[in-house]
Amino acid sequence: MTQERNAKELHAVARNVRRFRQTRDWSLAELAERAGMAPSYISNLENGKVPNPSLDALGAIATALGSSLRELLISDGDSPNLADFQGLWENLDEQGRDAARLLMSAWRLRLVAGELALNPLIGDEHRQVAA
Repeated sequence: MTQERNAKELHAVARNVRRFRQTRDWSLAELAERAGMAPSYISNLENGKVPNPSLDALGAIATALGSSLRELLISDGDSPNLADFQGLWENLDEQGRDAARLLMSAWRLRLVAGELALNPLIGDEHRQVAA
């Protein structure tokens, strides 16, 4: 069972690294450079040939991709789909929906604030809006 689980997790990591890299339209070499690794390591990882990637390596890749370690490790069966959210939404009363809207707004502001903090080209007047 443990070997089966490890194989599933390795497949998820391989698929997610490749998907995130391709979404950004990056080559293996570009991701490798950004993560401080050899392109062959990224290639082997994406092809499931790195049986035990270290957390340090996965963390560096996640950081380079602007992703989280959790996003690299999550498998299809673990990620919620739109139907799951629609079902949850339909079961909320109005107060629950208001709370969910507030949470989503706070999350959007957090994302915007993070992007503003990381982007030196955005002026201070825009940074104050997100704060």
